[in-house]
Amino acid sequence: MQRLPASRTHRFSVGEKKLSLTRTHLFVTISSSSEAISDNISLNRKISRKNIMNKSEETTLKKKYVPHLPSILATCENNYACALKLLPDCDSEDLSYEFKISEQLKYNIKILDSARYTSTIMMSQVANNTPSFLRPSMEIRLYHDAKVAEVLSCQRVSKLQPSYEYPNLNMHMRNEKQMVNVFLAEWLHFCLEQREMQISTSS
Repeated sequence: MQRLPASRTHRFSVGEKKLSLTRTHLFVTISSSSEAISDNISLNRKISRKNIMNKSEETTLKKKYVPHLPSILATCENNYACALKLLPDCDSEDLSYEFKISEQLKYNIKILDSARYTSTIMMSQVANNTPSFLRPSMEIRLYHDAKVAEVLSCQRVSKLQPSYEYPNLNMHMRNEKQMVNVFLAEWLHFCLEQREMQISTSS
């Protein structure tokens, strides 16, 4: 029985190792590729979801605000009723009412003009040590036939629109007009609580 040369046995052993290493390398490469593909798929899904959410938010922002007329009308009717309680004589022009909250703060309501069906008043907040241009004020129209009060201008901003696209150059809220009428309601209710302090003067 003849033995194989040692060199041939050595080559055969090295070949097996090379084959084994090649298979291992191929398995690792395939596994790494699979993991990379899986990661890419997950990343693409996250990006797709984010894009869909961003588009949804953009659509919501661009969607035009539609005023809820019943709630706006209810606020204006309530403001009219409160204004009449504060102004027993709203037919007299150049008449003003003062509601003193403290030594530093008071509210002033002045009747600008009065007609058969409408009256226009100016309501302002007066605080000591505050420049006049920083004092909040509102011009309000009372409609006696419809029994509603509407804010014509607020903080020197007039011609308020029923709705605004957002964002806008002046950074008005979408329901800016409704919110200033709600703000007026808060002022009127606050002054009603201070009615005992009112002072009427004729200028």
